[in-house]
Amino acid sequence: MSFDLGDVARLYNKLFTLPSSLTLLFVTIIAHFLIGMLIWLSHFSSPYLLSELASGGFWGLSVLLSPSLASLFVSAPIVREESGIWTLRRLLGLNLFALFFWSVPAIVGGFLRLLTPQALTVGVIVGVEAMLLLRVIVFKGVADLSAPRSVVAASTQPLLLVAALIFSGFLPASTTLFAEIAAVSVLPVSSGLIYLYVVDIAVKKRLGVGGLRLLYGFLAEWLSDYPHVLERTLSKIGCEEERPVLILKFASGSHLHFVLVVPTVHPGPLKTVGGSMMPHMVMDAVERRFHCVTGVAHGPSTHAQNPVSQSEVVKLIESVLSSLSSNEYVSGFPVSPLVYEEIGKVKVGCQIFGSLALFIVTLAPHSFDDLDPKLMDELSFSLTKDWKGNIFLIDAHNCNESGFDLEPIEPGTQVADEIIMAARGALKKAKKLTSCHVRVGGGRTQVRNAGVREGIGRGGVTAFLIDVEGFLSAYVIIDGNNMVPGLREKIIERVCSTGVQTAEVLTSDTHETNAVSLRLGGANPVGSSIDWNLVVDAALEAVSQAERSMVNVEPSFVVKKVHLKVIGEEQIRALSAVIQQAAKEAKRAIVVLALSLLLSIIPLFLLL
Repeated sequence: MSFDLGDVARLYNKLFTLPSSLTLLFVTIIAHFLIGMLIWLSHFSSPYLLSELASGGFWGLSVLLSPSLASLFVSAPIVREESGIWTLRRLLGLNLFALFFWSVPAIVGGFLRLLTPQALTVGVIVGVEAMLLLRVIVFKGVADLSAPRSVVAASTQPLLLVAALIFSGFLPASTTLFAEIAAVSVLPVSSGLIYLYVVDIAVKKRLGVGGLRLLYGFLAEWLSDYPHVLERTLSKIGCEEERPVLILKFASGSHLHFVLVVPTVHPGPLKTVGGSMMPHMVMDAVERRFHCVTGVAHGPSTHAQNPVSQSEVVKLIESVLSSLSSNEYVSGFPVSPLVYEEIGKVKVGCQIFGSLALFIVTLAPHSFDDLDPKLMDELSFSLTKDWKGNIFLIDAHNCNESGFDLEPIEPGTQVADEIIMAARGALKKAKKLTSCHVRVGGGRTQVRNAGVREGIGRGGVTAFLIDVEGFLSAYVIIDGNNMVPGLREKIIERVCSTGVQTAEVLTSDTHETNAVSLRLGGANPVGSSIDWNLVVDAALEAVSQAERSMVNVEPSFVVKKVHLKVIGEEQIRALSAVIQQAAKEAKRAIVVLALSLLLSIIPLFLLL
């Protein structure tokens, strides 16, 4: 079982992007005006309705708006934390939402005052409790502040609101009013903290880390591009693994021209956390050190193989750089062109480099996601009689229209069996076409006017051309996370129109392009947010650069074993399960919160 990203996708969809500060301020002013009108209308009866509505609106601006704005600057220093989640804009959004929580019981109490004179005051105080409860849950839950700090920060808006209502004469100037509010607020606030504890402990029992800390880390990255909280949390639950990394280099003498790196390490989980930027980081480090065009393809891996932090990616980079300076490489002669075999939905390409059989797997135009790393072991075992050398897989990762609702391809499934059969057929073809005369070229370009929001990572588009006895094979690697159906085929058609016999379009599976919008639950496949022609043009330009740079080379390769701390299979199962468990516990706890607010009404009628 692998990590169900659909669970996280649903969490993405519960988040929202606030409007600009100016728009939010305008909405806040209008909301206070309208709420003031309704409260005034419920409190004062008059035959002059329009006049009363106008008076109520201006009362809302003069009495209700001031504490909402003042509490921004009072609570900001209290909730300020390292990730910077709580900007004034987000505090303003929270204050607006909290005002709605207060206004409903206040308005209802105003209309019920004809039944009992206490109803209005009770409604206002219950609204204050609801406002306080909401703010405690948000400050404690989102920022993972201590309980006392959360309560103090949460109290700023309700206390200032009560003070404004007393000062304006709307509430009686009683010396005991604040004490009464504090007394009846103990139950709902305590319930709110218990509610959060229930959610937190449900996760901690399974993972060993608190659910609130996990949520805080997720939001810190989502809202503020601050990965460190989530990385520290993941580091506590991760485990050490030995991950194979293929390094295929093309050199002439001591001059390194081109490098292809294929880690069986997953570039996730999202944005800048863990290995999300791994493809570009590896590419950039190799190119800076050796001044050669470098491509990073997606090896068989799932979210269980996510590095827990960027520091783990640095370990991988150091291993790759060290290896490229060593003499541990095996000759990549003879070389075959890239040839394909298709069975069912599966297409498998094979290219031989000496004792290395390199396979590329795609299901395009059918949607698919990651290849389980155990599939490469299964393939190696199945081809024992057909190939005595090394076997390595590339997951083309190039077709997905379903967002995150896809499971990795695991051994034992029909698709996995078809992959093995197709690989055997492709290998048989490739073995007949090997040669020791090979020329290689490489090129890199950026997609015009495109970045992570358009689904293109910092690595842009890399292309390799491999000429074996006049047979041209092209690898086009886009630094993105999967691709919409049809785009791969369009790029291949255009590339092959330039004289290339066989081409494949891959994505690096970078996760820096994920979670930048709510489209498809946070997924952002190449082609979903950008004009296809821009991607095609970039691919053609990279291939053109590769053609112009072609030289005679000596290919060689090594499969390095790199020790990294990754999230791990068991932990990813637990993480997937606790997301659902915590959600269920939270739903049950909501009943307790509602009851606590209702029960607080009884002592209010006794006290007032």
